[in-house]
Amino acid sequence: MRRFFVTIVALASAFCFAEAPSWLKKPEKDYPTSQFVRAIGEGASQKQAQNDALSSISRYFDTKTEVITGSIKEMSAMIEGDETRFSSAQAFRQVSSISSSAEFFCVNFTEGFYNEKTGKYSIHAYINKNEAAKIYRDRISNLLDAISSYQNYAKTENETFLAAMALHKVLKLSDVTQKYIAAEGKLVPADSGKYLNEEKKLHLLESEYSSLKKQMTFSITMTNSDSRYDGAFTSVSQILSERGYSYSLKNSAYKIVLDISAGEESTQAGEFVRPSVNVLVVNNAGNGVCTYSKSFSKIGGKSLEQAHSRAAAKISADLKENFLAE
Repeated sequence: MRRFFVTIVALASAFCFAEAPSWLKKPEKDYPTSQFVRAIGEGASQKQAQNDALSSISRYFDTKTEVITGSIKEMSAMIEGDETRFSSAQAFRQVSSISSSAEFFCVNFTEGFYNEKTGKYSIHAYINKNEAAKIYRDRISNLLDAISSYQNYAKTENETFLAAMALHKVLKLSDVTQKYIAAEGKLVPADSGKYLNEEKKLHLLESEYSSLKKQMTFSITMTNSDSRYDGAFTSVSQILSERGYSYSLKNSAYKIVLDISAGEESTQAGEFVRPSVNVLVVNNAGNGVCTYSKSFSKIGGKSLEQAHSRAAAKISADLKENFLAE
């Protein structure tokens, strides 16, 4: 009798487990690979399962994926107006960044399935190839138009510095465009040779930019020779080096003037400084071609030296992130 009771309990427990959905048992039936890029992810939480599925999908594009999650409003801003609508009420809108500079779109997710036996979630991520390819084509077209516009500006701009800035932006757009082209070719193999002429032109951009860089040398001066802020000098030098620009103490085509100030304030709470930085790029004719300014909130410390040290670090970090940024 006891053995019979145990058997009944075991059978009852088995029936309590939710039945696995069809996409988990037979994914090819609902999402054929001829129409979808798909992957099933597994994890201790639904989020982990999503990330696992996206990581698998990214391998279809031969690239690493950084998952970006957020509100619908944030997603819309990232997509810059592209409208993607999904019929399933259970689908999430999500964008995944490819190599931090390109995206693949139209990633849908099924509702998560929790396996009580394993204690893990499974989620099916899928991309409709035709839907995603259309978005890629639109983005590629817009990017090529932008590249053409910046190129034309660079060719007609007499100021070398401004022309170089435009081409530097073009190179970044070119990198994203080539990733989109490769991704579309993966989704629709028939489109693989669609952009051959455009890709040839994109490959010539680096040589155009290099020829401009040869005409550009820089020197850096600081109007306030406060050694506590020498890190700003170093930061600007590093930016120039990373861009491939030459740095010279004399005979330079452009002078970068750094003006840093920091008002001091002593209170019962401690010592404070209110720093600001102004950067001016001047050509040989004495004309300013680029400016950058930033005023910071009060920065405190136990002593003025500590406050200045923190302010200097803040300024250096800001310059690295924003000076000559696109």
